[in-house]
Amino acid sequence: MDLLFIFKKLVAGWSSPLPLSLLLIGMGLYCLLRQRQRRALLLIGSGWLTLLLLSIPPVADWWLAPREAAITINAPTNQPVAAIVVLGCGFEVIANAPASSWLSRCAARRVMQGFIEWQRQPQALMVFTGGTGECPSVAEAMAAVALELGVPANRVRTVTNAPDTSAEAAAVAELIDGPVLLVTSASHMPRALNYFQMAGVKALPKAADHLAAPDFERSWYGYAPKAEQLVKAERAWYETLGLLWQRLGGS
Repeated sequence: MDLLFIFKKLVAGWSSPLPLSLLLIGMGLYCLLRQRQRRALLLIGSGWLTLLLLSIPPVADWWLAPREAAITINAPTNQPVAAIVVLGCGFEVIANAPASSWLSRCAARRVMQGFIEWQRQPQALMVFTGGTGECPSVAEAMAAVALELGVPANRVRTVTNAPDTSAEAAAVAELIDGPVLLVTSASHMPRALNYFQMAGVKALPKAADHLAAPDFERSWYGYAPKAEQLVKAERAWYETLGLLWQRLGGS
């Protein structure tokens, strides 16, 4: 596996809010054992405060919302395309469970939106991407769900050797001749469109998996810390880091 890819994933994973907060708290506990109380309190307090703020609605919503709103115009549903490209997301193989149980939230929502778009344009291919050589790949798991939903096998294609969005765009450019409808999470859409444009693919956006709800009116007890808010903060940080990496010329 490419060392740069491994480095990129490690940095993105360990610098996200939850691991970073736990790392700060762990360093603080170590300093406490070393009798460095002032430094320990600073580190533990910083980790605790980060976790608290990012798990309370609507802080994470406010952080994520601008990234989801960056692409506000979706493609017209009647604009003909050669393929509906559904980008991969997380999954985990669960023995003796249907493929739908393997998909993460974002993968399941992307597949569902892709299926909705295919019903509008059944002449188009459905292309599922994602994977680093594992078997089955996320592309194959998503394709399996599409087949169960009723998409004919001869309309389904998979790209199983594309570990990131840049590689997915390059693979689609080789596979499809013509415009495509690009389905991915709303927060990921700006970065994905950039990569497809760089690959020479005319991609029309159709965002799925919207998470941010900064204007949602909550009751007083709805402001308690929630793990789902940390998920939103993680998405906001990941896409912020991804766009920065893209601007620096990274794949």
